[in-house]
Amino acid sequence: MSMKRSNQKGSALIFALILVLVLSVMGASLAFLSQSETWGGLNYRLMTQSRYGAEAGVNAAANYIMYQYTMPGGAGDPIAAYTYQGVSPVTVGGNPVYLSSLTGVASNYPVAAVQTGFNAASSSTLSSGNNNVTYTASAELMSMRSIIHCGNAQPLTSQVWKITSHGALL
Repeated sequence: MSMKRSNQKGSALIFALILVLVLSVMGASLAFLSQSETWGGLNYRLMTQSRYGAEAGVNAAANYIMYQYTMPGGAGDPIAAYTYQGVSPVTVGGNPVYLSSLTGVASNYPVAAVQTGFNAASSSTLSSGNNNVTYTASAELMSMRSIIHCGNAQPLTSQVWKITSHGALL
């Protein structure tokens, strides 16, 4: 008695090859996904370090303005040189008043010593893990008002500054 041979001899090989191909594609996809997550985490860390650098620049500029800055009204910096009533931002010589260590934003504050002090205070490099973070800042004088305080014959000057900062990784 003779056995009948089936015509399906090679089908098992084809199914095995298709299965290996599908598993290979799935393995490659999982490897790519894992690598994408790693790069995404690294990008988030670098972005966070840059942001914290920029925040350090804002704080450094604010500290300079609050504790070291000499307001107008003294010798060499008359308050009359500023246009500040009814305008925002405050102008000097028709241009908004800026203190800046940012590239592309020019300082035009009328007192050179104030510009130099702000530049020194508002730009620096910080160490952050394996990276160094630099920051620079600018401040625009938005409003200024002279007021007479109770019991004080000398007028006081109140100012509002808009501070912008940039943080970058080296």
